[in-house]
Amino acid sequence: MLYVHAISDSAPWIAEQIKLNFCNRSGHLIDFYHLCGYLSEAAIWCNIFEPKKWLEESKEKLKAGKSREVFKEIENKFRALDHPEQENGLVRCYRYMEKDWI
Repeated sequence: MLYVHAISDSAPWIAEQIKLNFCNRSGHLIDFYHLCGYLSEAAIWCNIFEPKKWLEESKEKLKAGKSREVFKEIENKFRALDHPEQENGLVRCYRYMEKDWI
């Protein structure tokens, strides 16, 4: 039996096509490059004093397989927002990540 593991920028139509064509014989992973773009937007919201340090540490966690840890931190910051409906880097990052983590 063939198993397909797809990598994409997490566009909903790609994930949908993977499921339609391969059903439960597939997995889906968002690519590091696109995720890092969203993380860089969220960095100032996660560590206002050292956003670059936070971003680099988060990248290292992702590379070490600790993606859930990074997502939980983003999620906690998102849930603490007074106005999560307002568009900002943290909200965009959370929405991008939640599609694949929830």
